[in-house]
Amino acid sequence: ECILEIMKKKVWIFNHYATDTMLDHGGRHYWFAKYLTRAGYDVRIFCASTVHDTDINFDVGKSGYCEKEVDGVKYTLIETSNYVGNGKSRVKNMYQYYRRIFRVVKNYGKPNVILASSVHPLALQAGLKISKKLGVKCICEVRDLWPESLVEYNIIPRNHIITKLLYRGERRLYKKAESLVFTIPGAGKYISDRGWENDVPKSKIYNINNGIDLEVYNENKLNKTVEDSDLEDKNFKKVLYTGSLRAANKPENFIKLAECLAEVSDNIKIIVYGGGDQLEVLRAKVAEKGLNNIVFKGRVDKEYIPFILSKGDLNMMDGDIGGLSKYGISGNKLFDYIASGKPIIMDCEENEFGIINSNKIGIAKNFENPKAMAETIADMINGDEKRYELWCENAKALTLEFDFKRLTDKLIEIIEK
Repeated sequence: ECILEIMKKKVWIFNHYATDTMLDHGGRHYWFAKYLTRAGYDVRIFCASTVHDTDINFDVGKSGYCEKEVDGVKYTLIETSNYVGNGKSRVKNMYQYYRRIFRVVKNYGKPNVILASSVHPLALQAGLKISKKLGVKCICEVRDLWPESLVEYNIIPRNHIITKLLYRGERRLYKKAESLVFTIPGAGKYISDRGWENDVPKSKIYNINNGIDLEVYNENKLNKTVEDSDLEDKNFKKVLYTGSLRAANKPENFIKLAECLAEVSDNIKIIVYGGGDQLEVLRAKVAEKGLNNIVFKGRVDKEYIPFILSKGDLNMMDGDIGGLSKYGISGNKLFDYIASGKPIIMDCEENEFGIINSNKIGIAKNFENPKAMAETIADMINGDEKRYELWCENAKALTLEFDFKRLTDKLIEIIEK
């Protein structure tokens, strides 16, 4: 057994925000770690002691770090301070993770490879510096385009001096990386749009999209059930939406859609699961307008989503997903929807990196108005049955491509190179 332990290839995963995957028993790096471990690798995730968007902060003791193990997945939590929002306290939290990881990893010998994952680029910087010091390979995984996403959401102007410095830093990181894994399929286009092809050749760019752990998804669909009369009501066909209800998602569009849907069909209900600062506002609007074909259920734990989606007839994606969609969509919700084996409707035009139209699992387009979308929904659900069944069969087949067992095989190929 000792000899086997020595022979195992060590993989370190740097992800500042992976702490929530430990609590959720799921998420991209939890699943990578799970299937890498099954394949014989020795995996450890290095994350912050804080949990994003909560006030949870694990006590790590005097050493400045602590170890946890969940379902065989090993974590090291690095002490960081609490923060709220996206101001100075969050920047301080990021910098603490970056500075302290150098000291913490000294307690763990030497890995064979480091997978350093953004949300923010400091995790990539730490991975590259530590890998150089130890003489090992570093794979940089890009899940958020910094600063491009900040520019797209009008947080910083494109031509500001700070933005230009951030772009320069991004290019330098990509140039130094042994391999680059992007969650978006259009990474090559992004690199060429920035004019970086000479520094970042296509040969080192890979795409491993987000996906689903089908093993857990199917288990939850059977065992994590909810009692809900709307889900069980056979008098209605159900359009389901799962996700946060914040102003940025423009959830007021659901109300307009429901009003139009009532005009074209009497057997369709929109059922929305998700919390957020708009929830009570939306419930009040439904009551005010006397709508009975839309209901806002509030937040549910993610483990109940597979069962909920199994009861629906059509899944609805956010319409306004921003300019970054030109490089493809990698949101987790999309893969939950695909795994449900039900068609998807999205009020957004797809390009060559789109998944919905090209795989014939539903309809994605810019609808002129809510009425046009309502008419399409009614036609998808109540129209040609053979076409509907084909969408469902295509979704079930596509799910296998995005199963994390298969996605981990892709990662193993990159590691072994």
